[in-house]
Amino acid sequence: MRQTFKKHERLHGKKTIDHLFLHGTSFFSHPFVVYHQTVPMTGASPLCVVLFSVSKKKFPHATQRNLLKRRMREAFRKNKQLIYNKIAELQTNDLHLAFIYTHNAILDYARIEKKMMESIAQYS
Repeated sequence: MRQTFKKHERLHGKKTIDHLFLHGTSFFSHPFVVYHQTVPMTGASPLCVVLFSVSKKKFPHATQRNLLKRRMREAFRKNKQLIYNKIAELQTNDLHLAFIYTHNAILDYARIEKKMMESIAQYS
């Protein structure tokens, strides 16, 4: 599997995002709150679509939020084969995911990647 993160793999659309937060389930895996929801499989969409979010209240400067989202996206991109393999085994549904960063400080990339892998493993 190629380690890319294309636009069609990003969760978008107000209705879709609202549906995920209202009807999806969540768990806490420090420093993330992870929302996930399975949806009926469609051939056109990717198996997993993802949203990354950082609180404006905790990080008032856009540069800080963008830095954290870049690190989260990169960590997911490098380790997404773990979740794709799990979905491929089940062959029933697509997956919508949202990673919300909840820590008060900016973590370095190595720690974010480690925690992202733990979050993905916890879901799987």
